[in-house]
Amino acid sequence: MTSRSRPCDFTRNRIEARFAAFNAAYLILLLVAVAASTITAFAYMGWIGGDADVAAQGHFLPSLAVTAAPEPAERFTFLVVSVFISALGLLTAALRWPASPRRTTACSASLSASIYCALALMVFWGLSEFDFGELLSVSTGVPSGPVMLKLAACAFTAAVCLVGGAVWPRGFLPRRAAARSIALAVFVVAMGLQVVSWRIVSEASIEPDVRWSIHADALVHVIYQVSMGKIILVDMPSQYGFYAAFVGYIFNFAKFDILYISIIFSIIQIISLFCLFFVFSKNIYNIYIFISFSVSFIFLTFLTFSYVGGFGDFYFQYWPIRFFWPAMSVLCFWFYQSSPNLRRAALVSLVGAAGAVWNADTGLMIVGAFTSFLLAKWVVLRARGCAGDVAARRDLLKALALHGAIFAGVIGTGVLYLMWRSEQAIHWEWLFRYQRLFYDYGLAMLPLPLGPANPWMTVLAVYLLGAFSAMARWRRAPRARGADLVFFLSVLGWGLFVYYQGRSHIVNLITVCWPALLIATILADRATRAVTAGVLGRVHLMLPVTTLAVLFYCALPFVSNLGMFWRDARNTLLHPGRIASELVGEELAFIRSHSTRGEECLVLSLRQGLYTALAGLRTPTQGPGYVEMLTTEDRDDFLRQLHARRFGCVFIGLGAQTAMNLGVDIMEPFQDYEKVATSGHGTLIRLRPREP
Repeated sequence: MTSRSRPCDFTRNRIEARFAAFNAAYLILLLVAVAASTITAFAYMGWIGGDADVAAQGHFLPSLAVTAAPEPAERFTFLVVSVFISALGLLTAALRWPASPRRTTACSASLSASIYCALALMVFWGLSEFDFGELLSVSTGVPSGPVMLKLAACAFTAAVCLVGGAVWPRGFLPRRAAARSIALAVFVVAMGLQVVSWRIVSEASIEPDVRWSIHADALVHVIYQVSMGKIILVDMPSQYGFYAAFVGYIFNFAKFDILYISIIFSIIQIISLFCLFFVFSKNIYNIYIFISFSVSFIFLTFLTFSYVGGFGDFYFQYWPIRFFWPAMSVLCFWFYQSSPNLRRAALVSLVGAAGAVWNADTGLMIVGAFTSFLLAKWVVLRARGCAGDVAARRDLLKALALHGAIFAGVIGTGVLYLMWRSEQAIHWEWLFRYQRLFYDYGLAMLPLPLGPANPWMTVLAVYLLGAFSAMARWRRAPRARGADLVFFLSVLGWGLFVYYQGRSHIVNLITVCWPALLIATILADRATRAVTAGVLGRVHLMLPVTTLAVLFYCALPFVSNLGMFWRDARNTLLHPGRIASELVGEELAFIRSHSTRGEECLVLSLRQGLYTALAGLRTPTQGPGYVEMLTTEDRDDFLRQLHARRFGCVFIGLGAQTAMNLGVDIMEPFQDYEKVATSGHGTLIRLRPREP
């Protein structure tokens, strides 16, 4: 009996030792990342004397100048350390290391347990800084007591579920097919409530607040201009990419309406969420993780947490414009990693290229993630030196060449089409003008919180863990199930995170943390299955318990507000068209009553794009709309157009809720115009040129 148990004990010792060695290496790399970022930040800031001064403020309109805060030191530090740690991890995976030491199972388990405790403490410490409530808009100052109590309760419940699930008979829990059906039902109901309760809006929903006057107005303005035949980069820039060239085309066949836009985006939202749920369902077995992820994922996406907090900003610019193609790429990559071949690799490349045209901010991250995957796996396979990997390495190089060719072909085709269609000069400088304004000049930047225990570092640590665990599995088994997906998600998530690295608001972190949630959940389920199968000791349930506790913590606000979601969904279906703002309704009616649909009119007010589109008017000027008019150069060019022409139809907003704020007298170009009418609230006037 003893002789039979020795091989099993020896294998168990080796597995535990490997996990302990990997955990220690990961913790060391994490600490190196924190130390390197701190040292680099101090060294670089000492070299240049800190971040750039506020000279850039003069570049922006007076109302925006106070928000200019360039962060060259932080950007330099973050990018240098990220590249350094990535290179170090790749080197670690590529080098040949001696076999894992033959520690005893107890010794290896103790080492892993201490590391897990440290990581769990960092996660809970970071989460204690904020709550999903009305104070979510502030990343500090939230009382930590109630949050820690909720986290403790979630952790205890998660421990009971996972530890009990590893002990209870297998027949006690539903089979995977039943668990998938339950999770799908929960997901569909939660998504339906999310969409219907507040994501479908109409003209009557418009209010004089930032959601409409800034966020929705910038989106609608470009889409409507495209539908009226104008061309991006020729007639106007587009802050959020060429998505409007596709969405605007739809309104060549339908009347422009806010309800139609919200329905189109809701359909895109449903498709993107189902793409990720499908991939998730193929990688998760534990029913507790399955169901809790289904709810928490809905809560953390599409700004649902802001709706629960009392300010439902649908922010179509990210949800779904910047979310759709990354979600599609995950589904396409899952098909590729399930059966790698050039056709499926081409599909991933095509999605990345299309995403880059649709919105470069996230589309380029797809292209970079797939490139990084192909290169990293080729390096690891080459380091293995196995004869059986030669064909796989050759296929990776072919896929990489095809990837570059498809990206160049799609971008080249788009450029040729734009040149063929435009009869005027193309403003290529508009292509990345907004990225330059935000990052070079520091518009609306916020510093990244440093320290190992805050949510930003937690998300970065998940991406680090995902990438290194995938490369470690490639060394042992290149075809290891799920390793490719984890690596792709890690690089994709890091890329999406980079975009908001300078605008480090907690709301932005929640917006881009969904790949980290997927990675942590997949790794947690994998570890749970290994413990249940007896491959690993129960000490390795500590990180899955931490992950499940976070899922419970994120799902709790959604579940506790189900009554509100149900009530608002019923109101949307039973009482459509209820006017939210009397002021907006009156202003829109005033514009319609003093203009003719299809007429060329100049609207100079807040909600400029919304009013112009809903009244069916044509815009007589070129360049950015008011919301995207950020610089003094934009304003001066716009004023030159106002002075150079006489407009037969002009509407000008007055008062704090309607007037433009350009830092100049907007009435000055219209001295020889006469007032025709004034709106009932006195917030809009209609002008026309005086007759000679």
